[in-house]
Amino acid sequence: FRTNGMEEHLSRTRAARGRIFLAKNATKAGVVERPSGLQFVVIKEGTGAFPRAGESVMTHYRLFTTEGHLIDDSMDSGGPQRFEFDKVIAGWREALQEMRVGATWRLFLPPELAYGSQGLAHIPGGETLVYELTLLGIHSKAGAEPVVLPPSRVGRTPGKLEAMSSGRGKKIPAAG
Repeated sequence: FRTNGMEEHLSRTRAARGRIFLAKNATKAGVVERPSGLQFVVIKEGTGAFPRAGESVMTHYRLFTTEGHLIDDSMDSGGPQRFEFDKVIAGWREALQEMRVGATWRLFLPPELAYGSQGLAHIPGGETLVYELTLLGIHSKAGAEPVVLPPSRVGRTPGKLEAMSSGRGKKIPAAG
């Protein structure tokens, strides 16, 4: 299947649009930017442990476009989701290393820290993504009891992204 370079062009266009978004976002109060390009805002500090390599994390997340349209919500998939720390996308792995159980952060991920120029399923290549990520618990590799906060601690965070319904957001236009 030949695209005559169209998908590559669209991916580059989305990535350029994302770089503009991230440059503006970096100037906002409370936004922390790392050398990797990861940006985040701490919405709620955690008080529990930090996850480490080899462990699994229990999370609640919501995924948005930079325009604030909801793409995915872990609650739509049956509730909090468990992921192997070593196998999550690079932006999550970098952020999770600094998050304590109970923390909620809003992550702003350039494509290099998310799904790259190829994308994934319903996420087009080159897309800059916004995650609202809550670290609910850690499951150690040794099989010890997990550290998990009760699900009632997961709540909606006020702000622009809160205005989204729990349904699917508007699709990202195919052209720039």
